[in-house]
Amino acid sequence: MTDDEILIPNQIFIDDFTIESVLKAYKNNRKGLNIKMDEIMRLLTEGSRYSGASSLTKYLEIWSGSEVNINRENKWLRYNNVFMSIFGTTQPALLYNFAKGALYNSGFFDRFLIAIPDDLSQEHVSATEPYNQYYQNYENIITAMYEYNGADFDSKDFLDPEKPKPSLYNKVAFNNDAATLVCKYQNLLIDEGNNAFDENIAGALSKYQIYLYRIILNIHALRYFAGDHQDITLINKESVEIGYQFILYYKSNMYNVYFNLFNITPITKLKKYEEIFYEALPENESFKRDFALNLADKMKGEGKIKGFSKSTIKSFLLRKDLFDKQEHGIYRRIL
Repeated sequence: MTDDEILIPNQIFIDDFTIESVLKAYKNNRKGLNIKMDEIMRLLTEGSRYSGASSLTKYLEIWSGSEVNINRENKWLRYNNVFMSIFGTTQPALLYNFAKGALYNSGFFDRFLIAIPDDLSQEHVSATEPYNQYYQNYENIITAMYEYNGADFDSKDFLDPEKPKPSLYNKVAFNNDAATLVCKYQNLLIDEGNNAFDENIAGALSKYQIYLYRIILNIHALRYFAGDHQDITLINKESVEIGYQFILYYKSNMYNVYFNLFNITPITKLKKYEEIFYEALPENESFKRDFALNLADKMKGEGKIKGFSKSTIKSFLLRKDLFDKQEHGIYRRIL
């Protein structure tokens, strides 16, 4: 029996793997796989055990939904429409090691949705348990989602890239209100990325534009199987609003990581005289534009800064990553 003939059982979660074994398991689990790791630092050591740095490229291809090819000396493996989730935990102190180097510069780290609780203190235990119905409802919803066969994921037509997909595969759409709202939220993320002070943050925000659709689709399916709406082919406004709230949560955590863990803030990107001027502005109170202009003149007269014209200062005050414009001519430092 060859390696390709070895029976791989149906699975939802895997936690011990190489990139080749993951793809072989996926071939027998067409609804997708979840890579579950208690310590996500294992990801690279486990995933690249035999294939070296090339496994990183394969994970990037999987995230993008691209065709994945494995070329070995005596065989060629091709996988289409790969759907896979990677999730796990790590200590905040180890997160920097996980993200540095190739992971940081390749965009791999950008693709993770990070959740860091504000309060890591352990809560007291309680003898109170949720109603049994909550457990049953959860099991019913998850089971219904997994067993749903609106598209035949195991059919040869689905696996064949040259054959048309089952009819439902491309039929989930937004209603008019939802389409208008999702465009609004996408444009907010686009503007934020265009104005980002750091290219890595801009890269992460570009991934959040994609995650917005993925999360909305998951919320839409969950609400359908929970009985909140009756049409699985049409996404409504409520699912879009809930999905965007998740994006805001993860986006906030992303900034927290970059600011506190990697020490990347808009201030670190400023020229020295800009940083000196910014630090001289009131830290915890609002100020008028005229105050900033007068302060700049004073600091230039004292030789503390140079090169700040009035028009430059006005443009500087409009930077959304540094200032909150509270009303016309009134600003407040963000950092």
